[in-house]
Amino acid sequence: MTSQRATVVHVITRLDLGGAQQNTLDTIRLLDRERYAPQLVCGRGGELHDEARALGVPFTVLDRLVHPVRPIDDAAAVAELRSYLVAERGASNDAPMIVHTHSSKAGVIGRMAAIRAGIAPVIHSIHGFGYDVLGPAARRVALGVDRWLGRRTDAFISVADHHLREGRRLGLIGSQVTRVIRSGFDLAEFATSPVRREVARAALRYRETDLVVGMIGNLKAQKNPLEFVAIAERVRASRPDARFFLTGEGPLRGEVEAAIANSEHLDESTFRLLGWRHDVPDLLAALDVAALTSRWEGLPRACPQAMAASRPIVATAVDGTPEAIVDGRNGFLYEPGDIDTAVAAITRLLDDAALRQTIGDNGPRDAAPWDVVRMVREQEELYAAMLG
Repeated sequence: MTSQRATVVHVITRLDLGGAQQNTLDTIRLLDRERYAPQLVCGRGGELHDEARALGVPFTVLDRLVHPVRPIDDAAAVAELRSYLVAERGASNDAPMIVHTHSSKAGVIGRMAAIRAGIAPVIHSIHGFGYDVLGPAARRVALGVDRWLGRRTDAFISVADHHLREGRRLGLIGSQVTRVIRSGFDLAEFATSPVRREVARAALRYRETDLVVGMIGNLKAQKNPLEFVAIAERVRASRPDARFFLTGEGPLRGEVEAAIANSEHLDESTFRLLGWRHDVPDLLAALDVAALTSRWEGLPRACPQAMAASRPIVATAVDGTPEAIVDGRNGFLYEPGDIDTAVAAITRLLDDAALRQTIGDNGPRDAAPWDVVRMVREQEELYAAMLG
């Protein structure tokens, strides 16, 4: 590798509170500054915007880098980002530069701009695929664009083995360099103690006798929060001491509120919507069983985070999730829409404190691959190999 510091430009869309965004910010925060000079380019807004600014690295906001497909804005975003990359390369006296893109939309805009700017290597991180929510015509166009970009991408990082297999099946990945690098976090931050649990439950106004089931997610279609409400309704029918909470915001909030209001066994006191939260370790300490009802995923950090907190989790067996959750060992899996199985698993855990303890105790050891320092070091090794 050259003795010059390499500029690494991370490109991501909106900085909402999510795994891909936190993964990106942690990478920028922990990159070896003697070898790499990170920068961040993103769209406007999001819960993590202020946290990104606090990193103290060059931070550029592109107003036209947005999630929806908008051809005019998208073309403008590509042109603006290309100009930015060319200027940064010139300002750094042609020091090595890497463009590292994250997730679908920023992956298109960022890679296209880098290719047009003549910058290499270009690395794309796959945090999941969302093609299934597109109509047939939009899916064909999206796949065509991603296949074209895939042939011009130098390396792929995936948070799960599943997505590399799926990417090859779809023709998005060929013979390029690929790495599976888990989306890491500070494992020690999630360790749970009796004191932490007591304080966390008091802050949420739960009694010690309450049995709490929580979902760390958002109110968007991907996380399928209405299924969580339906599961809660069924569980409460047999366990009136059960309480539920759901984190995050999103376009489905009104529907979720209506489902709770129209249910027979739930109300605002037994099913609470907590909004965006930055105290996930404390929320996990407060609950007895974690849940995740996603329709699709990358490999959701909610699973290894529950494991690190010694909490059993009941989650949908989608995409990379089974690479974290081993059914019957550190949690239970069910197929999306199979509410009967989810209700049975959660009820079984609520009924059996010893089982909750056993399943929870297996979690911290199984969560070891999600260590944040390990994640960043593995990315640095890939950067060095690509520059070399």
